[in-house]
Amino acid sequence: MAAVLDLVSPQERVFLVSHMRANTSLLGHLLNSHPQIDGSYELQNSYDGRLSLLRQAYLYFRAEGSLRRKRYLFDKLLHNNLRLSPQIARRAKDLIMAREPVATVASIVRLFSRDEKHPFAKPDRALSYYERRLAEIIRISERIDQQCLYVDSDQLREVPEIVLSRLSDYLHLEEPLRPEYSVNKHTGQQGKGDSSSNIFSGKVLVREKKPPQRLESLEYASAQDLFQELQARLGGQ
Repeated sequence: MAAVLDLVSPQERVFLVSHMRANTSLLGHLLNSHPQIDGSYELQNSYDGRLSLLRQAYLYFRAEGSLRRKRYLFDKLLHNNLRLSPQIARRAKDLIMAREPVATVASIVRLFSRDEKHPFAKPDRALSYYERRLAEIIRISERIDQQCLYVDSDQLREVPEIVLSRLSDYLHLEEPLRPEYSVNKHTGQQGKGDSSSNIFSGKVLVREKKPPQRLESLEYASAQDLFQELQARLGGQ
């Protein structure tokens, strides 16, 4: 009975709409380490009705063994096959996060270069994913009427205190988010987010802004236009 009560507990939702290699695992860990937020990784769930919220709670319960009845339950959506309906989004706290294309595509290619047969090991396929994902993120932001908070991926690394303060205010948290976090049993697991050694540091590794390394075979103009369009729409919040 306790398990059933856990599944139907009326938690509010936080959805992070983003793309691969945008520091979403870092942000998920920072959120999950707050006493009012459950969840740090992608549950591979679409949200198109009330039953999808129950499925989210079930998926988290199955992975963790319990729900801790915190105020918020978190999930992130990084791929176009995962839907977020406007009706669900407008009842949640929605975060939209993006990283500029040159560094993102290079990071995707590095990640998947371990498997030469993987499509994203090819720079042109990684760039295509980024462009299609940014276009969908823009459409999502239009459908939810700008009720979301935009998070710049690089700023989370460069000025974490500022970004976390804005997040804390947006979520109306009783105490502010901190640049330190706890690792958990899913940290670094394949399919659960970032598997690099950085994610095990337990803190935001602050880095200075520097020009990303371009993959010379690619033309980034379309991707840059999409990134700038998203920033123009939401970045001035």
